[in-house]
Amino acid sequence: MQLYKIFLFSIYAIAIILLPAVSAQTAGKTNIQMVVCLIDSSFEKIPQTTLLNTQLKIVAPGNLAVLSSYVQSAFLRYAKAGEPGNVLGNRVLNYTIEDAKVLYTEYEREGIFGETRLVRVASIQGNYLLSTQQEQLQKFIYFIADTIAINSISGFESSSIPFLSPANPPPHGFETLWEPIAIIATLVVTVYLLFTVRSTN
Repeated sequence: MQLYKIFLFSIYAIAIILLPAVSAQTAGKTNIQMVVCLIDSSFEKIPQTTLLNTQLKIVAPGNLAVLSSYVQSAFLRYAKAGEPGNVLGNRVLNYTIEDAKVLYTEYEREGIFGETRLVRVASIQGNYLLSTQQEQLQKFIYFIADTIAINSISGFESSSIPFLSPANPPPHGFETLWEPIAIIATLVVTVYLLFTVRSTN
Protein backbone atom coordinates (compact mmCIF):
# COMPACT_ATOMS: atom_id res chain seq x y z
CA MET A 1 0.00 0.00 0.00
CA GLN A 2 2.87 2.31 0.81
CA LEU A 3 4.45 1.70 -2.61
CA TYR A 4 1.14 2.52 -4.27
CA LYS A 5 0.97 5.86 -2.46
CA ILE A 6 4.52 6.66 -3.55
CA PHE A 7 3.57 5.78 -7.12
CA LEU A 8 0.58 8.15 -7.08
CA PHE A 9 2.65 10.93 -5.54
CA SER A 10 5.31 10.47 -8.26
CA ILE A 11 2.70 10.89 -11.02
CA TYR A 12 1.34 14.03 -9.33
CA ALA A 13 4.84 15.50 -9.00
CA ILE A 14 5.62 14.83 -12.67
CA ALA A 15 2.39 16.53 -13.75
CA ILE A 16 3.21 19.63 -11.69
CA ILE A 17 6.74 19.85 -13.11
CA LEU A 18 5.56 19.54 -16.71
CA LEU A 19 2.95 22.28 -16.44
CA PRO A 20 4.27 25.52 -18.02
CA ALA A 21 4.43 28.75 -16.07
CA VAL A 22 2.53 31.24 -18.23
CA SER A 23 2.51 34.90 -17.24
CA ALA A 24 -1.06 36.15 -16.84
CA GLN A 25 0.16 39.68 -17.53
CA THR A 26 1.15 38.86 -21.12
CA ALA A 27 -1.43 36.20 -22.02
CA GLY A 28 -2.73 36.82 -25.54
CA LYS A 29 -0.60 39.90 -26.19
CA THR A 30 1.12 40.39 -29.55
CA ASN A 31 4.87 40.95 -29.76
CA ILE A 32 4.45 44.70 -30.16
CA GLN A 33 2.05 44.79 -27.20
CA MET A 34 4.70 43.03 -25.12
CA VAL A 35 7.21 45.75 -25.97
CA VAL A 36 4.63 48.49 -25.29
CA CYS A 37 4.11 47.02 -21.80
CA LEU A 38 7.84 47.40 -21.21
CA ILE A 39 7.80 51.01 -22.45
CA ASP A 40 5.04 51.67 -19.93
CA SER A 41 7.17 50.05 -17.24
CA SER A 42 10.04 52.41 -18.01
CA PHE A 43 7.79 55.44 -17.45
CA GLU A 44 6.35 53.95 -14.27
CA LYS A 45 9.84 54.18 -12.75
CA ILE A 46 10.31 57.85 -13.68
CA PRO A 47 9.10 60.18 -10.86
CA GLN A 48 5.97 62.08 -11.88
CA THR A 49 7.61 65.30 -10.72
CA THR A 50 10.15 64.71 -13.49
CA LEU A 51 7.43 64.33 -16.12
CA LEU A 52 5.40 67.41 -15.16
CA ASN A 53 5.91 70.62 -17.17
CA THR A 54 8.29 68.72 -19.43
CA GLN A 55 8.64 68.26 -23.16
CA LEU A 56 9.68 64.92 -24.55
CA LYS A 57 12.53 64.33 -26.99
CA ILE A 58 12.69 60.78 -28.33
CA VAL A 59 15.79 59.16 -29.77
CA ALA A 60 15.02 55.85 -31.49
CA PRO A 61 17.54 55.07 -34.24
CA GLY A 62 16.89 52.94 -37.30
CA ASN A 63 14.05 50.44 -37.09
CA LEU A 64 13.35 51.46 -33.50
CA ALA A 65 11.77 54.69 -34.74
CA VAL A 66 8.50 52.80 -35.19
CA LEU A 67 8.25 52.73 -31.37
CA SER A 68 8.31 56.53 -31.03
CA SER A 69 4.52 56.89 -31.09
CA TYR A 70 4.18 54.36 -28.27
CA VAL A 71 6.78 56.23 -26.22
CA GLN A 72 4.91 59.50 -26.81
CA SER A 73 1.60 57.93 -25.72
CA ALA A 74 3.12 56.50 -22.54
CA PHE A 75 4.73 59.86 -21.71
CA LEU A 76 1.46 61.77 -22.08
CA ARG A 77 -0.44 59.17 -20.09
CA TYR A 78 1.91 59.21 -17.10
CA ALA A 79 2.52 62.97 -17.18
CA LYS A 80 -1.21 63.74 -17.16
CA ALA A 81 -1.69 61.30 -14.29
CA GLY A 82 0.31 63.69 -12.11
CA GLU A 83 -1.20 67.00 -13.23
CA PRO A 84 -3.98 66.90 -15.86
CA GLY A 85 -3.58 69.20 -18.83
CA ASN A 86 -0.11 70.43 -17.93
CA VAL A 87 2.52 68.31 -19.66
CA LEU A 88 4.50 70.84 -21.69
CA GLY A 89 7.08 73.23 -20.30
CA ASN A 90 10.63 74.50 -20.65
CA ARG A 91 12.30 71.32 -19.45
CA VAL A 92 13.14 68.52 -21.86
CA LEU A 93 13.15 64.82 -21.07
CA ASN A 94 15.57 63.07 -23.44
CA TYR A 95 14.33 59.50 -23.79
CA THR A 96 16.43 57.06 -25.81
CA ILE A 97 15.59 53.52 -26.90
CA GLU A 98 18.86 51.69 -27.50
CA ASP A 99 17.40 48.25 -28.17
CA ALA A 100 14.04 46.49 -28.31
CA LYS A 101 13.46 42.91 -29.35
CA VAL A 102 11.46 39.74 -28.97
CA LEU A 103 13.15 36.34 -28.92
CA TYR A 104 11.84 32.78 -29.01
CA THR A 105 14.32 31.05 -26.74
CA GLU A 106 13.27 27.41 -26.32
CA TYR A 107 10.48 24.88 -26.56
CA GLU A 108 8.23 23.72 -23.75
CA ARG A 109 5.57 21.03 -23.63
CA GLU A 110 2.26 21.35 -21.80
CA GLY A 111 1.98 18.14 -19.83
CA ILE A 112 2.99 14.77 -21.20
CA PHE A 113 0.88 14.87 -24.36
CA GLY A 114 0.22 18.62 -24.48
CA GLU A 115 1.08 20.95 -27.31
CA THR A 116 4.61 22.19 -27.79
CA ARG A 117 4.99 25.88 -26.95
CA LEU A 118 7.69 28.50 -27.41
CA VAL A 119 9.17 30.55 -24.61
CA ARG A 120 8.86 34.20 -25.71
CA VAL A 121 11.04 36.91 -24.17
CA ALA A 122 10.55 40.63 -24.88
CA SER A 123 13.06 43.26 -23.76
CA ILE A 124 13.87 46.94 -24.11
CA GLN A 125 16.98 48.87 -23.18
CA GLY A 126 17.58 52.59 -23.09
CA ASN A 127 18.11 55.68 -20.97
CA TYR A 128 16.61 59.04 -20.08
CA LEU A 129 17.94 62.39 -18.89
CA LEU A 130 16.18 65.59 -17.81
CA SER A 131 17.91 68.57 -19.42
CA THR A 132 17.68 70.87 -16.39
CA GLN A 133 19.08 68.42 -13.87
CA GLN A 134 22.71 67.87 -13.04
CA GLU A 135 22.19 64.13 -12.82
CA GLN A 136 23.83 61.20 -14.49
CA LEU A 137 22.17 59.42 -17.35
CA GLN A 138 19.48 57.05 -16.03
CA LYS A 139 19.78 53.72 -17.79
CA PHE A 140 17.07 51.09 -17.85
CA ILE A 141 16.49 47.56 -19.09
CA TYR A 142 13.25 45.63 -18.78
CA PHE A 143 12.16 42.21 -19.94
CA ILE A 144 9.13 39.96 -19.67
CA ALA A 145 8.55 36.33 -20.68
CA ASP A 146 5.69 33.95 -21.37
CA THR A 147 4.91 30.96 -23.60
CA ILE A 148 2.90 30.83 -26.84
CA ALA A 149 1.62 27.98 -29.02
CA ILE A 150 3.79 27.27 -32.06
CA ASN A 151 0.81 27.15 -34.40
CA SER A 152 -0.27 30.64 -33.23
CA ILE A 153 3.00 32.50 -33.87
CA SER A 154 1.77 34.35 -36.95
CA GLY A 155 -1.04 35.89 -34.92
CA PHE A 156 1.46 37.47 -32.52
CA GLU A 157 3.79 38.95 -35.13
CA SER A 158 3.47 41.93 -37.46
CA SER A 159 4.96 42.05 -40.95
CA SER A 160 5.39 45.83 -40.58
CA ILE A 161 7.80 45.38 -37.65
CA PRO A 162 10.24 42.69 -38.78
CA PHE A 163 12.63 43.07 -35.83
CA LEU A 164 9.80 41.85 -33.56
CA SER A 165 9.34 38.69 -35.64
CA PRO A 166 12.31 36.52 -34.61
CA ALA A 167 13.28 33.12 -35.94
CA ASN A 168 12.30 29.99 -34.04
CA PRO A 169 15.05 28.26 -32.03
CA PRO A 170 16.56 25.08 -33.53
CA PRO A 171 14.20 22.11 -33.15
CA HIS A 172 14.96 19.45 -30.57
CA GLY A 173 14.66 16.71 -33.18
CA PHE A 174 13.29 13.58 -31.55
CA GLU A 175 13.78 14.93 -28.05
CA THR A 176 10.20 16.14 -27.73
CA LEU A 177 8.96 12.80 -29.04
CA TRP A 178 11.05 10.61 -26.78
CA GLU A 179 10.46 12.64 -23.63
CA PRO A 180 6.85 11.48 -23.06
CA ILE A 181 7.73 7.98 -24.27
CA ALA A 182 10.50 7.76 -21.67
CA ILE A 183 8.18 8.98 -18.93
CA ILE A 184 5.47 6.51 -19.88
CA ALA A 185 7.98 3.67 -20.08
CA THR A 186 9.26 4.52 -16.61
CA LEU A 187 5.73 4.55 -15.22
CA VAL A 188 4.88 1.23 -16.89
CA VAL A 189 7.99 -0.42 -15.46
CA THR A 190 7.19 1.02 -12.03
CA VAL A 191 3.64 -0.36 -12.13
CA TYR A 192 4.88 -3.74 -13.41
CA LEU A 193 7.47 -4.03 -10.63
CA LEU A 194 4.92 -2.92 -8.06
CA PHE A 195 2.42 -5.64 -8.92
CA THR A 196 5.16 -8.22 -9.47
CA VAL A 197 6.51 -7.65 -5.98
CA ARG A 198 3.01 -7.80 -4.51
CA SER A 199 2.15 -11.04 -6.35
CA THR A 200 5.31 -12.79 -5.20
CA ASN A 201 4.46 -11.92 -1.63
